[in-house]
Amino acid sequence: MDKLRQTPAELQFVPGDGDLSERWKRWIQTVNLYMDVCMKDASEKERCSAFLYIIGQDGRDIHNTFDFETSEVDKIKPLIQKFEDYCIPKQNTTIQRYKFNKRVQGETESVDQYVT
Repeated sequence: MDKLRQTPAELQFVPGDGDLSERWKRWIQTVNLYMDVCMKDASEKERCSAFLYIIGQDGRDIHNTFDFETSEVDKIKPLIQKFEDYCIPKQNTTIQRYKFNKRVQGETESVDQYVT
C-alpha cells in the first residue's frame, strides 16, 4: 500500500512533439487513479494543489496562462479540462479529409501498408 502513495511522474511537455496527446491520456489516467486511492477525502482545493504539484513546473507554467471564471477557481474538473484542451488540440476535419483523399500509394509501399 505504501507504493500507492508514491506520486505519479511529472507530465513531460516536449515542444513540437506529436505524442503529447497520448502521454496526456496515460498520465491523467494514472493521476486519477492516484487521487482516487490517496486523496478520496481531500477537498477540491487540495486536489487542485496536488494536481499542480504532480504535473511539474512546465505544467504550472502552462497553467499560469489559463483564464478561469470565478466559479472555476479551485475546482478540479475545469482545471483538468483546460489541460485536456491544451494537450489534445482540436483537429480541422476539412483538412484531415483533404489529406486523406489526396493520399497516394508510394512506389515501394505494399497494399497493406497503404490501406492502414
